Amino acid sequence: MVTSYKKFLFVRNPFERLFSGYVDKIFSMAFSHYGKYIVKTQRPNASQRSINCGHDVTFAEFVKYFIQAERTRKHRDGHFLPMYDHCKPCQVGYDYIGKLETIQEDTIYILNQLNFTSMASSLQNEFVDKTRNDSYSDQTNLLFRFIKMHQKCISAHELQKIFWKKEQIRGLIDPDIRFPFSEADSHKLEASQYLKALHRSVGRTKDNKMAKEFRRAALLQAYATISRTDMDALKEILKPDCEIFGYDCESVQ
Repeated sequence: MVTSYKKFLFVRNPFERLFSGYVDKIFSMAFSHYGKYIVKTQRPNASQRSINCGHDVTFAEFVKYFIQAERTRKHRDGHFLPMYDHCKPCQVGYDYIGKLETIQEDTIYILNQLNFTSMASSLQNEFVDKTRNDSYSDQTNLLFRFIKMHQKCISAHELQKIFWKKEQIRGLIDPDIRFPFSEADSHKLEASQYLKALHRSVGRTKDNKMAKEFRRAALLQAYATISRTDMDALKEILKPDCEIFGYDCESVQ
């Protein structure tokens, strides 16, 4: 099958990918079991609530966990593994390697190459809006499922604000638009109301250039919390991804 099928892979700047993994899986408590493990192993004098819940892991703590996991080869997860290790490009021999930075152009190119021309044509004009709408819907469904799962550890209001911040970090809603619901509102807030609020908060992110600037600002702010020692270790671990896929390992400063 590997030799007879067309194979494609999408990659991403490894520093952005690592931060995105943190935001999607740790910051928003999707992997609360990893959050608990990171608090126990990376935070001296952690509170009992943090140990039990793993709800407040910082990016700096996550990076320390990642470095330790890569060095010891223990407690690793595919969402955070270097791309060359997780997707095995040297062994698989992909026909196409696209980049998230040019995902619209690369997706349409691959679809055309595979003769899915009608799908490519449909995406050509609606790619950004479809991506945004899909994210809004998926994240809203996830949020309201997590509220019930994590209610012993974190209030609905706190978690709603985390998911709101998550969409701001991703450049999908304007970072200057504050979470529009009070704590009292949060107890009776419905998914449809939250979803409508997201759609009303696109703001300046409607401009793709501005959205990119917002994502970059969030990335730099996060990496500014990382110590020089950990940054050097991180660059060494991510170096193969940078070299294989043509990214600049010195780009996050």
